[in-house]
Amino acid sequence: MASDYSYLELYYEKNLCLWNKWILQEEKNCDSIERQLHILAKQLNIEKRQGDKNKKRIVHYALVDYHPDIIAMRNYLSNTQNYIVESKIDTDKMTTDFLLMMALRDRHAKKAGYVSYASMILSLEGIETEALKQALNNRLNHEIEMAKKLIKKYSLKLDNWYSGLRSIECGSKVNHIMLMDQVMNYFPEAYGNVKIERHTCNKVRIFSL
Repeated sequence: MASDYSYLELYYEKNLCLWNKWILQEEKNCDSIERQLHILAKQLNIEKRQGDKNKKRIVHYALVDYHPDIIAMRNYLSNTQNYIVESKIDTDKMTTDFLLMMALRDRHAKKAGYVSYASMILSLEGIETEALKQALNNRLNHEIEMAKKLIKKYSLKLDNWYSGLRSIECGSKVNHIMLMDQVMNYFPEAYGNVKIERHTCNKVRIFSL
């Protein structure tokens, strides 16, 4: 039978694996640990016990995000080679698979007793739905006011909105090429895996190879 201690040991092992993989750039695969956490989470049956909110939060994320189907879908999505068609990324296929992963998360969140995956996150993170709506509305109102100022200042119209914004950005004092070079200096090992195209107005585009 699973115990809190065995679960915490495995949870620590998973985070150590992710640290080695993403921070230390080691060749690590943490999938098997996540699958074990998913199995232990089901055995702990947290709903029938009086645990604290943090325990419930950790276990319920494992029930959904570490489900084998979701792990497989996530790994498939993270490999851009799965979407290369005639030397280009098939964004339609990628979008379809991303929506599929969202549907899978919804399905397993419902099995865990939530209305949806989004409602699970809000519940586990202690975020009130109405408070979130208000925060989003406040942010939207702020962005709308900023857009109105741009429209008035530069006489932007719907039919030339993007070209108008591009001309405004071209007048910016920010040197995007210099900024990108500074960023890439922090990831020297990535230079062999990306292609950088330089365009007008100090713009850059980055492609994975």
